[in-house]
Amino acid sequence: MLGPRFTAALAFASELHGSQVRKGTEIPYVSHLMTVAALVLENGGDEDQAIAAVLHDSVEDQGQFLTLKRIRERFGVRVAEIVDACTDADEYPKPPWDERKQAYIASIKQKSPEAILVSLSDKVHNARSILLDYKYVGENLWGRFKGGREGTLWYYRELVDAFRGRGPSRLFDEFEATVAEIERLAKEAAERNRAKQFYYYDDWRTAKLTCYRCGWTGTFEDGRTEYYEQLMDSSCPACEKHPMLAIVSYPTMEETEANWEKLSDIEKLHFSRKKELLNQFATTCLKAADQLPDIDAKKFSLEWDFLIDETKARVTVIRLNGKEIWRELASYEGYGRFEQVAEILKQKYGSRLCDLIPTPESETWLYGDKLTAQDHVDKVRDSIRKGTSFRGHD
Repeated sequence: MLGPRFTAALAFASELHGSQVRKGTEIPYVSHLMTVAALVLENGGDEDQAIAAVLHDSVEDQGQFLTLKRIRERFGVRVAEIVDACTDADEYPKPPWDERKQAYIASIKQKSPEAILVSLSDKVHNARSILLDYKYVGENLWGRFKGGREGTLWYYRELVDAFRGRGPSRLFDEFEATVAEIERLAKEAAERNRAKQFYYYDDWRTAKLTCYRCGWTGTFEDGRTEYYEQLMDSSCPACEKHPMLAIVSYPTMEETEANWEKLSDIEKLHFSRKKELLNQFATTCLKAADQLPDIDAKKFSLEWDFLIDETKARVTVIRLNGKEIWRELASYEGYGRFEQVAEILKQKYGSRLCDLIPTPESETWLYGDKLTAQDHVDKVRDSIRKGTSFRGHD
């Protein structure tokens, strides 16, 4: 069982790290320390290890203000030894990044089982965070890390090899699988960078593509084509792993108007209709809190619905207990618009707004084909329920 010592360690960690946030986010750093402690406890750790988990970055991040002596005096020798083993630098300024990481990897063989559990739990949560953020921010993620893309990938692969056979197998298996998924996404990104890049009005339909792996040649439409919100791509149909060969970006409104003579009559008709709808949306959409009606209820949830109105227009409707309070033209894959509207609703109603609930009828247009759309909407709803700020994605 956890006692007053653990509570004191949490308070001490909050004091030390209270002003810090996770790299590239607005997430309080203390959340990482609490998650590491939870992983330690879930994998058989005791109170000393849990205390070390919430203090494992204290010397490294706050070393100029704190020494192991203070930890030893407040929480005991065993806690101090674990924290020391989890510290990759206790001097200021810190040694170069690659030097510190190489030394930390080499030290894993000498770490005690108690320290291994805390260290591995720390790396599991870091890897989880990298994977989740990578899916949302893509290659911009690597700018958060001193090792950059290549250094960070190298470090985590070396950690997997160093931790193999150490610590709880369930925890290690998650770490290995998470790092493997990060590597897979990084490899896909590298292949996209090798692919030919076309604008929509380039001559991509007849351009010759050659697979850099097997030598297959063909046109864009001869390959394995996939269609997404902002682009389409073509991959080699002959290779087992189908490396990406070309990417075509869909045109902006400005690019379409600049290439008007290249459009067919049908394309011109579709473009004119799209422009008309965008202009209509821009003039009628929710922009500010004062457009919304006052609501007297102390606490309430709103409903996000979809319908086709009498003019055949596709419309998003927001309701309170079945009564409409707002409507506007619906956006396909409108999860981003969901966040924008939720922000305005929060500005208007504050903490009285408990949730914004999508109806089953709204889901097709709200999520579309975007695999991460529902997760995005869930995060927005969770922030409403908790009364916290939104984290932008995509």
